[in-house]
Amino acid sequence: MRTMRSALDAILLGTALGTKPAMASSDVDPTRENGLPIETTSDVPYLVDADGVTHVLSVHAPTDPGPWPTAVMIHGGGGAPAAAILDPWAEAVAAEGAVVFVPRWASHDLSPDVAEASAALADFTTQLACVVRFARSEAERFGGDPAEVALFGHSAGAHFASVIALTDPAVSPDCLADADSAIPENLVLFEGDWLLMGHPVWDSLLTQDRSSVWEAQTPWPHLADGPRLPVTILDSNDPSLAIQPQERIDESLALRDPGGSLREALDRAGALADERLTETEAQHLLADELATLGYPASFIGLPDSDHERLSETALTMLADALISTSKVASVE
Repeated sequence: MRTMRSALDAILLGTALGTKPAMASSDVDPTRENGLPIETTSDVPYLVDADGVTHVLSVHAPTDPGPWPTAVMIHGGGGAPAAAILDPWAEAVAAEGAVVFVPRWASHDLSPDVAEASAALADFTTQLACVVRFARSEAERFGGDPAEVALFGHSAGAHFASVIALTDPAVSPDCLADADSAIPENLVLFEGDWLLMGHPVWDSLLTQDRSSVWEAQTPWPHLADGPRLPVTILDSNDPSLAIQPQERIDESLALRDPGGSLREALDRAGALADERLTETEAQHLLADELATLGYPASFIGLPDSDHERLSETALTMLADALISTSKVASVE
């Protein structure tokens, strides 16, 4: 079962990460062995919420003049430990030639009350949509191109990235950005829990109000009407991620997919022939559906990696997926 993700993403979201207002600070790393020298600017405010808490992000950017492609990278749930996993990935992408914005957000156990949980999901979506607008608005300040913004989400962060990219949600009036769209030019998703099977609270919430939870936290309801931007699904084939035994698959899928379309797609792909459902098969399911609906969609397996660790080759592949916005539709 999902032992690794349970530790990292105790639940997909909860209380927002808040920090006291702080002056931005910068560090230059001119000695990287691979890629361009980069500069990191920390504690950049992007939102002051209704409680007066300032939310901040970091920007990793090449020291050479741009304009460089711009990327927003959203870490998984779990606060500082999840951010620590993502930071070196963001630095590696910046060193390949991109201005990378990395917001901070935190999580606690999701409320078992569906109204409270749905409100929390909506709050995080609008908060992180603000980051995309902020990145577009401020890209030139850091040497980035505001017309070429890629959005990346890891684990829980992939859920917010997918909903933001497909729906362009409203943002708080306290968002410190002028840009008018949170829809990126390119979307890259790494190992989201696309069928919401990774934590037992999802069954309870879906039983209470399937529609609101499914729409707030998965891309499926938004695919038909979403903008046909390029989407790359990254997968490490990590064996620790959700493996559902057959005796739970029927019940779980019926709750999530009452019309049966996802179950039919899984059957056509042979995903359930071995009487289990893996995270990689769920990733393939999303990539296949995207391609069927006309998205330029790619499924890319990352070598020698897992949910928390990317090899050097995988980091290069991640950077290429984020920096390149001209994708050819190919689902392998």
